Amino acid sequence: MSDLQLALIALGAALVAAVAGYNVLQERRARRHAEAAFRGAHVDALLDPLAARLEPVLGELPADDRQDPSLGALDEVIAPAGPGEAGESAAPGSVISSRIDTVAMVLADQPVTRAQVEPLLDALEAHATPVHVEGLVDEQWTPVEDSPRDSWRELRVALQLASRAGPVAEEEIAAFNETVVGFAASLNAVSQRE
Repeated sequence: MSDLQLALIALGAALVAAVAGYNVLQERRARRHAEAAFRGAHVDALLDPLAARLEPVLGELPADDRQDPSLGALDEVIAPAGPGEAGESAAPGSVISSRIDTVAMVLADQPVTRAQVEPLLDALEAHATPVHVEGLVDEQWTPVEDSPRDSWRELRVALQLASRAGPVAEEEIAAFNETVVGFAASLNAVSQRE
């Protein structure tokens, strides 16, 4: 063996001895600490005679000086909004959410009429899960059933991916995609995933 190997063996043995010595020192300290904790003259709660039991008692409650708020008299009665005052808040909103739906866009060069959308709606009724079709009206997505327009350049078709019955089968998603692609091809439009 070379001098280097002997020196490394000696260094390793010294390191192991140092760790073992440190471990023994820690054991002694822990033993002393545990003995000191259990050596004290603590009173045994189970062997002492029962002291008089004290139940918690509420003291006197302060008098209630607060006053309840009152509405007072109504000076003005708000008139109900007329049919022309409903504005944008009454407009139907989007029902499609990309978090729970698989969404396909249909982008057409020529406006797609309501009559052209009917075959798509009929084909989508075969799906067991909810399917929605929306058209872009004044920069807002509106369901085609509730839309004030009869034609759209952009349509959004969505299939709900999960319900209380569970997730949608891959075959149904594939059938949905084929239906939308076929509809777009029949209109010379482009179908893309959102």
